[in-house]
Amino acid sequence: MTDPRPLYVLHPGDVISRTDGDRHYIGVGRLTELYRIPKGAIVRVDDRRTRWPDDAIHCWPRYDGDYPALAKETP
Repeated sequence: MTDPRPLYVLHPGDVISRTDGDRHYIGVGRLTELYRIPKGAIVRVDDRRTRWPDDAIHCWPRYDGDYPALAKETP
């Protein structure tokens, strides 16, 4: 039986900010916060060798700072 929880694949890295033009490194912890990935989710860091399932949710740093919530927030 496979786990029904979604798989989040994080791609930490540099981004040049649209607002200030500076280069910023967005790490794993910050990506998790920005995308509001729920605690207990299955999270992996991309190693550029793994073939991820087609339904994996990929999270990249965004230059525009617009990070959509990927899961319903619980009150």
